[in-house]
Amino acid sequence: KKFLLYFGYLHRRKGLEYLVRAFKKVSEKHPDLILVLAGGTILPNYARELQEQIDSLFLSDKIFITGFLGLPDLRYLLSNCEFVVLPAIYSIAASGPLAQVFAHEKAVIVSDLGVYREEIRNGITGLLAKVGDTEDLEKNILRLLTDGGLKERIVSNIFSIHRERGWDIVAGQTLKVYKQLGTV
Repeated sequence: KKFLLYFGYLHRRKGLEYLVRAFKKVSEKHPDLILVLAGGTILPNYARELQEQIDSLFLSDKIFITGFLGLPDLRYLLSNCEFVVLPAIYSIAASGPLAQVFAHEKAVIVSDLGVYREEIRNGITGLLAKVGDTEDLEKNILRLLTDGGLKERIVSNIFSIHRERGWDIVAGQTLKVYKQLGTV
């Protein structure tokens, strides 16, 4: 089946309740689509609340919470999902999941804040959704589901980012800085 993917901790700051509500509307237009929420939690009450929300919206056959996954399973999900959605409501640091999105060259929808705003150029390397805005998240999900050309352009541009951040390129840039400083 076709599926969308969120991965990372199940934490209040990740905005998953907005994604669940947006997915309710999306699934009405795309009834065969599923959503995978991959990741564990350090907040068991939040995970329970999230599952209760999923159940109350009658989405328990369309939204699956996996718990912590090993790298092979995560790679499988990243390789096979339609795209990734990272709907955080606030940003505290760099994003490991976003780095994995780039490494797997997947289209992505992220919240318009913090590191996401720094890394994603709207419509070019991903889509930026308004923070905590279920309707905007839904609109962006539907846009990526229906506009194959947009999705292909985003993936192509992410491929360029992935290439630019390859270890050989980063090592060369680091060496250049050391040479400029006269330490090599």
